[in-house]
Amino acid sequence: MPCLGISFLVPALALELPDCTHELCVSTKYDPEAASPVACEVSIGELQPEFFRHLGGWQKRYGRDNLQLSSYFLRDIFQAQIETRLSEALESCPGAVLEIMMNGLLAVETRQGRDAAREFLLRIYSLRDIVLERGDRWLEQLMLEWNADIAFVYPKLLDIQRLGPDSKLATGEEEPCLGQRVYLYTLPAQLYGGTLECLQGQWGTEVLLQHYFRHNCNTQDPDLADWFYVPLHATCLYVKLNENVSEHELDSMDSIANTFIWEPLLQALRDSPYYHRFEGTDHIFLFADGQGPRIWDSYDLLRESVFLSPESRCPTWNEPLRRYVDVKRCLSSWKDIVIPGHTDYARIQYMKRHNKRSAERRLLMTFHGRAPEIHGAYSQCAVRGMLMKLGVRLGLEEGVDIGGFVGDYLERKGDSHFCLVPAGTSPWTNHLYESFFAGCIPVILSDEYEVAFLEELPWEQFSIKWPESRVCEDEACTSSSLYDHLRALAQQPDRLWQMKRELELHSCYFNWYSTDAVCSPYHLLHRRLGDLLKRRSRQRRRFWNWDGSAGSDSHFVHLARATRFKAENESSNFSWLLPVLPLPPTDPASMQAQGREYHE
Repeated sequence: MPCLGISFLVPALALELPDCTHELCVSTKYDPEAASPVACEVSIGELQPEFFRHLGGWQKRYGRDNLQLSSYFLRDIFQAQIETRLSEALESCPGAVLEIMMNGLLAVETRQGRDAAREFLLRIYSLRDIVLERGDRWLEQLMLEWNADIAFVYPKLLDIQRLGPDSKLATGEEEPCLGQRVYLYTLPAQLYGGTLECLQGQWGTEVLLQHYFRHNCNTQDPDLADWFYVPLHATCLYVKLNENVSEHELDSMDSIANTFIWEPLLQALRDSPYYHRFEGTDHIFLFADGQGPRIWDSYDLLRESVFLSPESRCPTWNEPLRRYVDVKRCLSSWKDIVIPGHTDYARIQYMKRHNKRSAERRLLMTFHGRAPEIHGAYSQCAVRGMLMKLGVRLGLEEGVDIGGFVGDYLERKGDSHFCLVPAGTSPWTNHLYESFFAGCIPVILSDEYEVAFLEELPWEQFSIKWPESRVCEDEACTSSSLYDHLRALAQQPDRLWQMKRELELHSCYFNWYSTDAVCSPYHLLHRRLGDLLKRRSRQRRRFWNWDGSAGSDSHFVHLARATRFKAENESSNFSWLLPVLPLPPTDPASMQAQGREYHE
């Protein structure tokens, strides 16, 4: 993109303060123009040197996120061409061998499971160590590149390292987190997507929170747990169900999701004594994209539990309520927690590398994405339509970079002072959280967007929230108070620098890969859960002044009540239907002895 030379933007010499703060200072610095570490000047099987030359440039742009490509690297390249001559290949072209194997890990985990993937990754590390002992000069460059892409995350998800501030796995009982212990359910296998496959995209929190709680603040004894986390990969599974679905089949997909995702979950919870003990108030559920509550027709059964979601308000699509409002509150402000959306690790590192100093930025504002004129599903997203008009009227000459999808959008974010965050088909969008890593001050144009950790963080110091109806002053967008305001801010270099600095200082609270013990989304999540835990200890009891000494457990006696308030067969009731005496044992050994399934 050519230099625009916009006169009202910050002059290059106006700021002398450092512009890279906190963990935005990239620790994975490597020269992207350096010679490729996967270069190979000899043939390996049918693989010619030309193949490796092309692989080097292509690999720098590949996110290891395509299952078909991963299968190709595993089966057609590594197993067919390299594995039978591994010693020779490792001697001649170590970087290429290790890179190709790493590309195949996604296919191993998806097709063969986590245990096989763990063994395959340990094999890669063993071969890496052999090369390191030789002092191979190409390996340092390859390791720097791995530190900047998803390969850095793989060991944390395959039980080789721990996710969080301490990478070492604990050898005994986990320490509590802010005084809290978490018990992790083991659900039926069909309720998990692939670990590495489900990590990609906005719903990657489904994988990360599961692995975080597995190795942090975890207890194996449910009686000691303050919280029970239910590690459901619902959004990832829902997306998979929708793959290759025709247009006329879309309307039935929510019903299919209930059959294949939510009903098995309810059955698992129905059999859990720990869920019924306090009616789920000590259970945590994640809705990774905000749409789970809308899709699930029976989620009211879990209303007493804690919900985590990046979105507090859900669209009222296909609901009678649509006659009155376009969104409804699907989280409760008194118990549920709005969390940041997931940004891929490699995407974070890429944005960090392109995060320019304020004085070097050439754009005033930027947004590229779907809009009414471009995508039919966004036909009613008025604020995006107004932005497109603003972009056409002002254009790059005025520092306004707005339009449809572009291949270099992340670079443009790193070159712009302000990133516009308009509402889409629902109030939330991950454009907001990406702006933290690009150092691009977010301008939220979504009236119903409830941001993550609003009470804990000083959002007004590093962001702007502007009314949707005030983007343009008329239908043709001949004038814009938003543009005037941002242009005026750009002429205040000290304030602009301070907002960018605060944005970067707080970025770790939105980075699910943060290793800062007190600056991560996990830390703020535990703080909020701690507040809920104190409140829960003061909750009212169901019974009082009754004789509970006759062998009945007061936690479960209410489950013996006949369901007279509904006409369905008793067997369909979500609660256990128990006789008053005797109550069945709830300890694992006794339950298994009676042939009843026990869920950890």
